[in-house]
Amino acid sequence: MNFTNVKKIISHEWKNIFRNRIVSATVGILAFALFTALFVGWQNYQTYEVEREKYQQSVADKWVNQPDRHPHRVAHYGYIIFRPKSALSFFDSGVESFAGNSIFLEAHKQNSTNFSEARHSSGLLRFGELTPAMILQLLVPLLIFFLGFTAITGERENGTLPLLLSQNVSWREILFGKTLSIITIIFSLLLPIAVVGLLFWFVLSNGQISFDSFTRILFLFLVYGLFFAICAGVSVLVSAFYKSSRSSLLTLIVIWILFFIIMPRAVQNLGAIIYETPSQSEFEKNIEKDISKEGDSHNANDPKFAEIRKETLKKYNVSDVKDLPFNYRGYISLVAEEISSKIFSKHYGEVLEQFRLQNRFAEFAGIINPYLAVRQLSMATAGSDFASYENFQWQAEEYRFEIIQKLNKLYVEEIKAENDRDQKLDSKIWSEFPTFENKPVSFGESIKNQILSVIASLVWLGLVFAGLWFYEPENV
Repeated sequence: MNFTNVKKIISHEWKNIFRNRIVSATVGILAFALFTALFVGWQNYQTYEVEREKYQQSVADKWVNQPDRHPHRVAHYGYIIFRPKSALSFFDSGVESFAGNSIFLEAHKQNSTNFSEARHSSGLLRFGELTPAMILQLLVPLLIFFLGFTAITGERENGTLPLLLSQNVSWREILFGKTLSIITIIFSLLLPIAVVGLLFWFVLSNGQISFDSFTRILFLFLVYGLFFAICAGVSVLVSAFYKSSRSSLLTLIVIWILFFIIMPRAVQNLGAIIYETPSQSEFEKNIEKDISKEGDSHNANDPKFAEIRKETLKKYNVSDVKDLPFNYRGYISLVAEEISSKIFSKHYGEVLEQFRLQNRFAEFAGIINPYLAVRQLSMATAGSDFASYENFQWQAEEYRFEIIQKLNKLYVEEIKAENDRDQKLDSKIWSEFPTFENKPVSFGESIKNQILSVIASLVWLGLVFAGLWFYEPENV
């Protein structure tokens, strides 16, 4: 392949494309939309983080400033934690608007996150938020198709294709030249926007750029670069297949509607049907049912807890719980909390596994639809995918269990059995409890969870490259 010919084709395409006022206007509108999405996403993230820190600090202050109290009352007083967002969520919000923002931690009960933005927004939110990722995933491919539908058919209709081939320019050089011209045009459009996005991200990260974050940024560039290359290659190959620009444009529009609009919705709904999850009420009933099988800790005559009492009395060689060297009611709270937590973890793990299977179904669909693969990779890289939400939920439960069991141990060790309910602990103890610190999923773990999407993207790139390399129409 003669790269000099390829360069000449690229240069020629640049001149022709920007002579078209419609193309220039479309590029300008898309650029404005991207800048707007970046700014809105940046503002929303800043607003959310300021409010989150404000309310989290308020909750922490109220916890520390509690009066002298019985530890069991404090366990029911509870604690609220607010889910932090990844700094890159301003680029791709993923499931952020539907996953919930806060969770109430209390004794004997495990809650899921509440108050998602989608719940308090209009139904329009479910059609997709205006984010840079949404524009790059949906609108930029449409622009690429618009730029590429006349790549070859235009030369046919103008009668210049035979002239090109007669000047010792091969089909391979024409196809690659046309494809690379579209790619370079798209990148020239996105480069200044990417610089602005990096500045926003730098500000949101307070100038502290970790290796993990830097790797995520580089990977996003790579993912979208490969995606645009796939779209450009497809548009040129479709244009090479048809004799008229009208047929080429119609085919590309059908591809965009099918692959970018219909199929994602169908895959999502089909995955939810195949891997069905219980409703909130069913989930809670299942947990209550299993907890009831383990006995009622508040019923002194419950067979299972009566057996625990018998074994405890035997172990300490006493005949009455009042003679134990610790508060038996606190001990039962400790045991009951451990039982309920294990049951919740079991049921919640089963529900999350169903959601994982739904996501895995979408990952497999990415093998036949590169848009789905890129969408999964983009969310995972931005830290706004389901795995990040799941990670927060489990950390919240671990934290809840830790503070509740610490309160139960105080109940066991510091509260005497006699006049149990009238006793209180010094309020200074509340400041000794650990604060919640969310540990985000590492970049390596995020990509490990999306290995199918990585493979699908590379397979599609290989197929498109092979098509450009080997395709040679019989009729010019």
